[in-house]
Amino acid sequence: MIEIRHLLTDETIARLDPALPGARLAGRCLRYARLPGVDLAGADLHGVDLCMADLTGANLRGADLTAADLSGSNLTDADFEGAVLTDARLLAVNAARTRFEGADLRRASLGMARVAGARLADARLERADLSHASLTDSDLTGTDLNSADLGFSNFSGCVLRCASLVGAVLTDTRLRGADLGGAELSLALLHGTDLRDANLADAFLSRTVLVACAGLEAAKGLAEIRWGAPSSIDVGGAEGGAGLPEAFLEAFGPARAASIASP
Repeated sequence: MIEIRHLLTDETIARLDPALPGARLAGRCLRYARLPGVDLAGADLHGVDLCMADLTGANLRGADLTAADLSGSNLTDADFEGAVLTDARLLAVNAARTRFEGADLRRASLGMARVAGARLADARLERADLSHASLTDSDLTGTDLNSADLGFSNFSGCVLRCASLVGAVLTDTRLRGADLGGAELSLALLHGTDLRDANLADAFLSRTVLVACAGLEAAKGLAEIRWGAPSSIDVGGAEGGAGLPEAFLEAFGPARAASIASP
């Protein structure tokens, strides 16, 4: 186990060995550090300042980044599989094709993050802030997004099969072409959400609120949704719910369905 005790200057950082598995860097300032390809697997990076750092292709598997600040950093092709990032700040990071499988990102801040083509299967993002983030074409199979804020974010083309979005906020979220097959959407708020060509087959909705969702009539698998407690729907400008399957409307109760279908 490597422990670095001295103050890390720019000159010191430049001399860091690219292989530092298990290093102890908790609380250190590594702002603007250039560490492409560095091996920090299993390292203690609790509370470290990595703002604007270059971690392209870095190995951070199993690292402890609790409350770390990586805002503005380049994490392209980096590997955070199994890492702990609870309460971490990843604002406006570039994390294209980055691996976060099984990572713990509870309460993490990823506002305005660019995470295209990333792998987040089975990651924990409960209560995370993903507002204004772009995660296009990413794999979030089985991901925990309970109570997460996905407002104004872009999940187009994402795989969210069997993901849990209980109580999640999806205000003006883009889910065009996303696969939500088997996803849990109980207590979720979908307001102005773009669902064009999204797959909702076998998704579970209970006390879910849908308000003026764009392209709802073009979503796939509406008749195959599983329903729990009554949900609410307001189709907004979609001419009385025209084009929505009868089985889908009936799930909201006869009175509600009738009011939607009326001109």
